[in-house]
Amino acid sequence: MRIFVLSTALLTLLLNPLFAQQPLQLLLEQRGEVVVSMDAANILNIPNHYAWSFEPAVGDKVKVYLNKKQYQVLLDLNIPFVPEAIPSMAFEAVMAASVLEMKSWDAYPDYDTYLAMMQQFALDYPGLCKLDTIGETVEGRHLLALKISDNVQTDEQEPEVFYTSSMHGDELTGYVLMLRFADYLLTNYPVGTVKNLVDNLEIYINPLANPDGTFASGNSTVNGATRSNANYVDLNRNFPDPKHGEHPDGEEWQPETVGMMSFMDKHHFVMSMNFHGGAEVLNYPWDTFSARHADNNWFIWVCREYADTVHTVSTSYMSDLENGITNGYDWYEVAGGRQDYVTYYLHGREITNEISAVKLIDASQLPAHWDYNYRSLLNYLKQATYGIHGLVTDTAGNALEAKIFIAGHDKDSSHVRTDADGVFYRYLKAGDYTLTIEADSFVTQNVTVRVKDYQQSILQVEMQKPVGVTEFKIGNWNIYPNPVSEVMTIQWQLSASDLNQVVIYDQVGKLVLSLRVEQENYRKLFTLDVSGLSPGIYFVGVNNSIDVGFKKLIVQ
Repeated sequence: MRIFVLSTALLTLLLNPLFAQQPLQLLLEQRGEVVVSMDAANILNIPNHYAWSFEPAVGDKVKVYLNKKQYQVLLDLNIPFVPEAIPSMAFEAVMAASVLEMKSWDAYPDYDTYLAMMQQFALDYPGLCKLDTIGETVEGRHLLALKISDNVQTDEQEPEVFYTSSMHGDELTGYVLMLRFADYLLTNYPVGTVKNLVDNLEIYINPLANPDGTFASGNSTVNGATRSNANYVDLNRNFPDPKHGEHPDGEEWQPETVGMMSFMDKHHFVMSMNFHGGAEVLNYPWDTFSARHADNNWFIWVCREYADTVHTVSTSYMSDLENGITNGYDWYEVAGGRQDYVTYYLHGREITNEISAVKLIDASQLPAHWDYNYRSLLNYLKQATYGIHGLVTDTAGNALEAKIFIAGHDKDSSHVRTDADGVFYRYLKAGDYTLTIEADSFVTQNVTVRVKDYQQSILQVEMQKPVGVTEFKIGNWNIYPNPVSEVMTIQWQLSASDLNQVVIYDQVGKLVLSLRVEQENYRKLFTLDVSGLSPGIYFVGVNNSIDVGFKKLIVQ
């Protein structure tokens, strides 16, 4: 376990540019992480800068957290920098050494108290709350999550939602607020909004995603907390990235990352929120792409609702950037972030909540931040009860694994999939949408659904097996483009006399088109206008005097 104490003298030296480099090296040896500032214009000179731990630029300067390797990169590139104060050492944090000392919610629980609180929730409310383990950290601390639901011991066909905080170990406002939110749900059940959420959702809360970073100075204090984990890796640059690959930061997946990926994959979370600090803003996807998410208007809507609800309590809080919300890439590019990993690879919908301008706020300010946020925390979860709630089965009622997408709308992995029970959830801004449901070995279906804000649309889809047509080959021929919307071309390498008919069947075997191919067509190309066909999957067949061959065609 890393335990270090920074002397006042060392901190004074760190802020003196004449002595900066030597104390920074000493500090790196002690805690593995330092904070410096540099000219923002130099960012582009750093290889893989998008996976570094930069903060948003202020004017022409930018702060960055460095580990030993990154520190050496700046030296090798001759990029000037100056040391900055360590946020988690700004003042002595008020700590709670027992559950009783947390009764006013104006202290930071030490590690043992955190464990005791999590265990106590499950013990005090066994019908509503269960303690789950996500994994272990580098130093063997526990990654924990509470499941809160009305039938907590049963996996019901309900949306699974996830609140998780402090994967940056020195950003700790969310740490306390998530503990308090769990307490609020449990102590206020079964009343009003809380009853609705607990009865209709499976709510998971992980208050502390990087305990090694938070308790870098030992289990009794959050002073000296680090952004990174015990291997000095930024966990929010350590996830697979849809643009920059599986390891955008050049590091192996950390135990905390592996545990979280496995946990989230197991639970099929449809909505989640990831709590950070250092600003006051809701950050929505993408962080890695400049292009907007297919459901950009829905993301803006739910973020705007969160911030606007906060503003009914305090107009000066959560007002950064676009009055409390921002597109991630527009703010600053991040590679390897959890938000994009969840949204792209797991087809979830995750938002990053920068919940306090100061990473480690004075503990006396924690109750005010709770008051600012708890209504919005409830509202965000309520959004999971709206949208399209669907079930996909075969004709015998068996659950099917299916892909659900909206043609002409979805892109960049924005589609959704059913879970093991054949259930899916799709959250969209109000409008009429045609959903395409695809399942292997079943006829694709197109279903139009009207979505209304703050309402739930229920959809049950019974998939049929195709009848009468299968795909097989005859000779050497192709169709293109595929998918097609207007004109398709058939090209073959047979002699012209060998190809004399083109037929098209739908998925249930109904003949929808049949044409003769003229014998004098020696170009070995045949074009056909299919714009009159409804969007869907078809089978194109070619005949010769001996056999028939079929290929699948998608009409958009």
